[in-house]
Amino acid sequence: TMFHKRNTEKCRGRWAGYGNKTGVKIPCKWNVASTFNKVRITGGEPFARKWCLEFLENLKTNVNVENLFITTNGVETAHYLDRLCDIRISGINLSIDSLERSRFHAITGKDRFNEVLNTLYGTLERNIPLKINSVVTSKTLDEDLVHLANLTKTYSLQVRFIEYMPFSGGRNKSLFKKESLN
Repeated sequence: TMFHKRNTEKCRGRWAGYGNKTGVKIPCKWNVASTFNKVRITGGEPFARKWCLEFLENLKTNVNVENLFITTNGVETAHYLDRLCDIRISGINLSIDSLERSRFHAITGKDRFNEVLNTLYGTLERNIPLKINSVVTSKTLDEDLVHLANLTKTYSLQVRFIEYMPFSGGRNKSLFKKESLN
């Protein structure tokens, strides 16, 4: 059984319960360790939340979650890799769509390429299991796919190419048009 927790400010005070100074609490009626054998924390960059590392440490040490994973865009994660090793994080999923600086900037709109590469190579140096998630769109270049796939020739990691799935943000209540169901 897996529990997936999106790490956002909106749900911060509604979840994890070890009663620490962050105010993040798991409801007392839950015994997370016996209920879930896998917990994944997501939300863009989990470490944008100042309390995230303490939260992860408490899940591993006080709640005894054995299989603890994070999914990240890698912007802040490199700063926390040693501590993640200390708590024996089970793995990191890193979202990256290009290993070329200008393409990365064009895709993300941000110049955070070095930070993301520091997370990628720092994770590998520490032997933390790594999966790379790359979203493939009509604008994806073949070279982006090849460069990412070639990482598997040199490093022990997995690369997953994920089809872009448009999301209306809840504006379109119907997921399927009537004619597409016929």
